[in-house]
Amino acid sequence: RHLLALGHRTIACFIGRLDFETHKQGIEGYTQALTEAGIPVDKALIQVSKDEDGYEMCSRMQALDIPFTAVFCANTVIQFGVLQRLRESGAAVPHDVSLIGSGWSELVKVSVPQLTTMYVHPTQKAMLVTRLIDIIEGRAATPELKLISEFVLHEGETVSLCRDQLSQ
Repeated sequence: RHLLALGHRTIACFIGRLDFETHKQGIEGYTQALTEAGIPVDKALIQVSKDEDGYEMCSRMQALDIPFTAVFCANTVIQFGVLQRLRESGAAVPHDVSLIGSGWSELVKVSVPQLTTMYVHPTQKAMLVTRLIDIIEGRAATPELKLISEFVLHEGETVSLCRDQLSQ
């Protein structure tokens, strides 16, 4: 939704193995956000790599001449690979293509430019870890649904207004 708010309408989704539930949910969230914004889902913009190879997914999109102004990456490892491929091909990030990732890793801070990412708020992580410990230690008597609802946006330097918006 952050990319949509910045005027991006041709947003690619780069994700890892589909046998991981989190990646399936990532695609569901991506398609839901586009649908709610009234943007048709173009399946050619969804790229999957079992090796979570952002460089390869980006190369594939470029080789097939599939245009995009932004990429949502399932994690910062994929995002970093995409950044490397875009830079190698002469694309300026974020002027030509914006990148946003999910999660947190050291790549966020050490990358040049610094990666923009959404990650789970620390209090939400603590809640889930506490629940898991309770289950492991047998203190969780009843099943309980815990939903992650708080995310933090780390505003790095890989996202900007859509270039189509900048020219208007």
